[in-house]
Amino acid sequence: MKRCSVIFILVMSPLFIYAQTARWNEVAELENQSLPKSALEVVNRIYRQALQTGNSPELIKALIHKLKYETAIDLDRLPEQMKEIEQVAAADANPVEQSLLYSLLAEMYAQYYQANAYSINQRTELPMNTDDIREWSKNRFIQTIAGWVNLSLSPDKEKALQSAKISAYKEILTGYTASGNRYPTVYDFLLNQGIETLKNLNDKELYATISKLYERWQQFRTSQGNRLAMLTVQLDYLEFRWRYPQSNDAGTAYLQALSELEKQYRKEDCCVEILYRKALYYRDYSGEDKREESLKKAYETCLNGIENYPSYERIGLLQNLLADITQSSLSVTGNNAVYPGQNLELTVTSKNIQHLTVELYRIHAPASVYTNRWSREGQYKKSGRLLETHTLPFTNEFPYLNQDTIIRIPVQTPGNYEYVLHADNIRERPANQQFSVSRLAAVARSVDSQREYLVVDRMSGKPLTGA
Repeated sequence: MKRCSVIFILVMSPLFIYAQTARWNEVAELENQSLPKSALEVVNRIYRQALQTGNSPELIKALIHKLKYETAIDLDRLPEQMKEIEQVAAADANPVEQSLLYSLLAEMYAQYYQANAYSINQRTELPMNTDDIREWSKNRFIQTIAGWVNLSLSPDKEKALQSAKISAYKEILTGYTASGNRYPTVYDFLLNQGIETLKNLNDKELYATISKLYERWQQFRTSQGNRLAMLTVQLDYLEFRWRYPQSNDAGTAYLQALSELEKQYRKEDCCVEILYRKALYYRDYSGEDKREESLKKAYETCLNGIENYPSYERIGLLQNLLADITQSSLSVTGNNAVYPGQNLELTVTSKNIQHLTVELYRIHAPASVYTNRWSREGQYKKSGRLLETHTLPFTNEFPYLNQDTIIRIPVQTPGNYEYVLHADNIRERPANQQFSVSRLAAVARSVDSQREYLVVDRMSGKPLTGA
C-alpha cells in the first residue's frame, strides 16, 4: 500500500505507538474475558484507522483479528471475510504484505475445507464455474488453496521476500519471530506456511508440489550460509519423506539420514535439533518387538544431548521430552474380595517411582455409599479408620519403562476395606479401591423368571446353611 512521508512520521511517533498498543492491550483483555463482540468493536476501530493512515502492517494484523472474532461470532460469514481479504490483497502494492495476505487466504480456504470436509468430499467433482464456495467440490478447494500458496511465493516477489526479515513483522507473525534464527526471512515463513497448509489437506496429489517447495527452500538456504536455518529445512523435509513414504523402509531411511546429519553437525549446538527428531522417532516407535529397546534409545539420546549441548537456546526440547519419557505413573489392580486369613494381592504397575506408600483402611459405611470420588475428596479418611501403613522402596534401573510389582497384605477380620497407594513423586490423586473380606460368595440363577441365590463358602464352594 502506498505511504507518504507524513504518514510514516505519524506511524513512528511515540504517541501513535502508545495509542495503538493501548488498543491492542484492550483487545487482548476482552479476548481473555471471552468477549469476542466487544473485542471486535475495538479491532474495527483499529482497522478503520489503519485504512485511513495507510498503515499496512497494522491493517493486516487487524484483518487477522477481525477474522478470528467474526468467525467466533458467526462461522457462516467466513466466505464473505475471505472476499474482503482478497480485495485488500489485490489493492496492496507492497509485495511482502501482498504475499502474506495470499498465504493467509490459502490457510483460510484450507480451514473452511477441513471444517466441512465430510460434506464437501461427498460432492461430485465440478468444473471451476461457480464463485460460491458453499457449492464447491473437493477439487475446486484443492486447486484454489494451491493457487494461493503459489501466489504467495510468486517468483517476481522472491527477492523482496528473501530480503525481508521476519523480525520486521513481529506484530503480525508473533509465533515465528521467536524462531527468527530458524526462519529468518519472510520467504522462509511463507514456504513453511505453504507447505504446512498443503500437508494438512492430506491429498496425495499434492505430495509432488510439496517436495518441489522443499527443494526450492533448500536451494535458497544453501545460498545463504545460515547453517541452523538450512538444518531446519533439511529436518522438515526428511520428516515429510518419512511420514508420507513412498516405500516400506521409509523409517529406516529417515533414521539413517538423521545419523548422517548428526555427523555433520556434531560440533555445533544446533545438533540438538537432530537429536530431538531421533528421540521422538524412538519414543513413538510402535513395534512391540523392539519397544523397550526403542524407549531406551530415546532416553539415552535425550541424556546425551542435554549433557553435550547444555547451553543451546532450545535445549528445552530434549529436557521436556526426557521428562515425558520418564514421567512417573502408578496404577493398581487387586482382589474385590478376600477370604479371611488370606492375602490381599495387589498388582502395581509403575514407572519411575522412588517410594510407594500403601495404606489400608477399614470402611465404616455400606458398600453402596462408595464412589471413586473418595480418593480426590479424602472420604476414605472420614468414613474409615487407618489400620496399617507400609512404605516400600522402588528401584529405578529403567526409569523409562513400566514395571509390575506384586504386593501381598494379609487380612483377617471380615468387613469392608479400602487400599490407598501414594507415590512420593506423583502429585496426582492416589490409586485406591474398595474390597471386602468375607467367607461368603453368592451364585445366582434364573428359575421361572425369578432369581435364586445360593450362598456358599468362598474357599470351599460348599453351600452354607442358614445363610
